[in-house]
Order: sequence, then structure tokens, then C-alpha cells
Amino acid sequence: MASEVTICNQALSWLAATPILTINDGTTNANLCLANYAELRDATLESAAWTFATERYQWAPLAAPNVPAYGYANKFLIPSTILRVLECREDPSQPDGISNIDWRREGQHIVTDAGVIYAKCIIQVTAVNNTSALFRQALAARIAGTLAPTITESKGLADRMWNLYEQYIKLILL
Repeated sequence: MASEVTICNQALSWLAATPILTINDGTTNANLCLANYAELRDATLESAAWTFATERYQWAPLAAPNVPAYGYANKFLIPSTILRVLECREDPSQPDGISNIDWRREGQHIVTDAGVIYAKCIIQVTAVNNTSALFRQALAARIAGTLAPTITESKGLADRMWNLYEQYIKLILL
């Protein structure tokens, strides 16, 4: 069964570092994992269109006075659990990947002239068992790449871990 600890221990094993018992066990490696895990998880989620983290929404615009000062007619609030907006459309019957509206993400809002939007988004997934094996491997590689300079003092090993991470991300794009 996958867990934050198994992902961190995968990363630590690639660095030939001492594994952890729990993410809160107080060891140097556990403290490094604890300090970095959530942010690296979210960054890895945001980096690709992971199917397990994809959800579709229909949003109505915010009411006045919460409208853009200029440039667009409407503003839509993006919930904090959404990490990335992949596409927006005004017509839900259009095929995926096609947007029939001009839209921009600005902070936690989408601005557009559309009256209602249909959005496909990447959401924050915190339950490890709700993620894919490929995602967990990509996350472990990202953790290893991030921690390698601190744990091993090896830029070469850090570079290899980042290359491994990029290879996993390329697999999701296929």
C-alpha cells in the first residue's frame, strides 16, 4: 500500500540515504521529507494532466462589484483545491482540447467575456492511494532531485534525479 513514507523512501533509496520510519520520526531525512513533501506533491500534480486528478466544472461568474476593472466582462473564482486550469469553454459539447473563448487565469480567478464557463482542471489530491503508480514514481524522483544537494552534496546525482523526473512526466504526455 502506497503512502507518503513509501514515496519518500523511494526517493531516499535513489540517493542511497537512510530510509525513514514515519514522516514525523524526527530524523534529518524525515524532517527534509516533511518540509518538502506537500509542495512537491502539488507541483508534480500541476506539471501534467494526470487523469486521476482531472475534474470538470461548470462555473457562473461572480456578481458585481467582483468584475474585472477592464478587458473582460466576467470573473470566476477558482476554488483553492484547483491547482491548474487546463481549458475553459462556453459550449460543453465541444471536443476536449478546444476552447471557443478567450480566457486568462489571474491569481485565483478566470477572466473572460463568457457568461458561464465549463472548465477542465487539475485538482489537489492528498490521498496517496488515489494517485497513479506513475505519479508516485515521478513525485519520488522530484523529491530525490530536490533533496539530493542537501543529503548527498552531489549535483550530478541531483541532475540525474531531475532527468528521471522529466522522463516520467514525458510518459504522461504520450
